[in-house]
Amino acid sequence: MFTQEEGTLEVFRLVVGPDEVEAEAEGSITEYLIERGALYGNKLGREKKKVKEFDVVKDPLSGGWVLIFMCERCYY
Repeated sequence: MFTQEEGTLEVFRLVVGPDEVEAEAEGSITEYLIERGALYGNKLGREKKKVKEFDVVKDPLSGGWVLIFMCERCYY
């Protein structure tokens, strides 16, 4: 029998480039990344995914940021 605790996490990534941050950020870079992450998290929620873990990693090659979302699929 499958229970919610035994579910497999799915990984979703959002890549935010430095040019996007420069063009779109009205405040600090941190504020923009939090806002962008919240918008993407809401999008995942509308697709019946529950965010369990979240991380932001700076990409050393591009200078951008990778927002990583570990999600569980909600079947109800």
